[in-house]
Amino acid sequence: MLSEIRSARDSIERQTGTQLNVTGNTAVNIDVADNLSAALPVYCLLVMGLALAVGVLVDAFIVRMTLVPAVMTLLGHQAWWLPRFLQRILPDVDVEGEQLMRHSATPQTLPHQTPQTVPVLHDRYDQ
Repeated sequence: MLSEIRSARDSIERQTGTQLNVTGNTAVNIDVADNLSAALPVYCLLVMGLALAVGVLVDAFIVRMTLVPAVMTLLGHQAWWLPRFLQRILPDVDVEGEQLMRHSATPQTLPHQTPQTVPVLHDRYDQ
């Protein structure tokens, strides 16, 4: 979601609704697998399985489905604002190809280029 901060806001808001269903289903599947490992008699695996299961459920249902949409609603337009110092550091990732369409709509005239000869390497089997 953060990599698409420069994309259109409404398309990301539409995507969020479908992404929440996928996130919830994935979290439940991972949680079931982790609880199966927690059922093993080895104590170390039991602790790791339960901790991972709780972490996945908290991340999926509390953070991604509740906190992120709530914070983005509270911040409004500022949630889509990228600070100037980050604009200089981060690359401009064109996910939807808007820059490509803009460049293909206005063809640029290239300066006259002279053809260059490229040396061809031959090996002993070319003869």
